[in-house]
Amino acid sequence: MTGRTHKRISLGCAYLGCLLIYLFKPFGLAFENLLGYYIVMAVCVEFCKEGTLFPDLDHSWQNLKEKTAVTKFINIIIHILGGKHRSRHTHSWDICLLASALGMFAIYHFLQESTYYMLYFTAGAGFFAGWITHLFADMLTADGVYPVFFAKKKIAFVPKKFFGIEFKTGDKWEDFVFKLATFLEWIFCIGACLGPITLWMLKTFAIV
Repeated sequence: MTGRTHKRISLGCAYLGCLLIYLFKPFGLAFENLLGYYIVMAVCVEFCKEGTLFPDLDHSWQNLKEKTAVTKFINIIIHILGGKHRSRHTHSWDICLLASALGMFAIYHFLQESTYYMLYFTAGAGFFAGWITHLFADMLTADGVYPVFFAKKKIAFVPKKFFGIEFKTGDKWEDFVFKLATFLEWIFCIGACLGPITLWMLKTFAIV
């Protein structure tokens, strides 16, 4: 999938995730007020966007759109380790999930007592959720991703071709996925933005 499709899928998941955290408060996560919720949501969305673009920093440097000191450093490290576009280093599920688990554990273990723990948690969750949705989106093309680092073959949710439809990046299939992801992103965005304030108003005026 291209960058625009990755963003739509990941941001939709970010909005939905923030709304679910607000409603169900998993792991004891709770917002002190609505302002705190919207600040945290903005942080989560921004880091999710960065997370979903992170795996494609394995492109050759000249093909990267976002050229900064940080992306240059990451790009160099990936290529020093032998990575290339859609290689195991950034596009294998075990590396992604292991990095996510270690990252979130570090945030929980070392920053739990911090005043800004909620921001750190959602920033980390947003970034790793973006990486995860990137791999999911790439499995919607025939190229797929590696299940584990040392796997010889990639896996995908779709075949190369079915009833004349080619499941590849930049074709009609991706156009359909992009439009569907954009629609769902708007639905989840509206829910994440208006849902909490609507509930607050209902509770404030003792309607519920």
